[in-house]
Amino acid sequence: MNTKESSSNEQPNFAWKVARVWIWFMTHVFWTVQVDGSLHLPKTGGYILCPNHVSDMDPPLIAYYLYPRPVHYWAKIELSSVPILGWVIKHLYAIPIRRGKADRVAIKAAINVLSSGGILGAFPEGTRKKNTTADSELKKGAAFIAKKAQVPLVPCWISWKKKRVIIRFGQPITSEGTVDELTAKLESAIKRLH
Repeated sequence: MNTKESSSNEQPNFAWKVARVWIWFMTHVFWTVQVDGSLHLPKTGGYILCPNHVSDMDPPLIAYYLYPRPVHYWAKIELSSVPILGWVIKHLYAIPIRRGKADRVAIKAAINVLSSGGILGAFPEGTRKKNTTADSELKKGAAFIAKKAQVPLVPCWISWKKKRVIIRFGQPITSEGTVDELTAKLESAIKRLH
C-alpha cells in the first residue's frame, strides 16, 4: 500500500471546473445517479480506480464524484488527434496510451501521478463494452502499475439504464501478491459490485 499520507497537491484546472458544471447540469436535469461505497475511496495517497467501461461518459461522470481530486484516466492515443476532443481530454488530465503494447511513456506518466499521491483511472477491460457481464476478462495493466507504484486498486462498477446511472465503489485491494493474483482479486471485487 502507498505509504504517502498526503494527497496530491494538484488542484482542478479551469477545463475540469467547466466540465464539472456541465456534469452537474446533466446529473440534475437528465440523469438520476446513485452512488454507493464512497466511504471506500482513500482520502489521501495515490491509488488506481478500476471501473468497468460502458459509455463515453463514464470517465467524467465517475471523476465528478471524486472531486476535488482529479482523476488521470488512460485514454487511447488515437483520441488525442481528434479535433476538440483531443484538446478536451488533454486538459482533463488524460494520459495517452498506445494499446496492445507496453507503452513505457504512459507507464512512467502513470507511476509519476501515483507517486505524487494522485489518482489513476484505468479501465481494466481495456475498452468500452456496452454489455459488461460478470464474465468480462480483465487486462493486467492496472495490477502491473499497482505493483510498480505500490498503491491500492479500487474496484468500481457503473451501470447505465436509460437515464438511471448506478456507480459503486468497492474496498481498496492492496498491491500484495503477483500481477495475476491482483488481477483475479480485482475481477472478483468488480463482480461483487454488480
